Amino acid sequence: IGVVIAQIVENILRDAKTVLPVSIPLHGFYDHHGVALSVPCVVGRSGVEETVEVKLDWEEKQKLTHSVKTLKQFL
Repeated sequence: IGVVIAQIVENILRDAKTVLPVSIPLHGFYDHHGVALSVPCVVGRSGVEETVEVKLDWEEKQKLTHSVKTLKQFL
């Protein structure tokens, strides 16, 4: 965990604009809201600067939706 945090901090300090999987609250990521998941994000001086929506096939979208629903049941 420490190594990963160090990498994230280094990317912020260097304003690297690197794509990293980080957990963020979802606000419209593939139309999902109200839950936090690890998703690909551009990390730079401002922290998470944008999310990166990669192309998902139908099965991947269904699995993402299932994950969101499962997490929401525990909130």
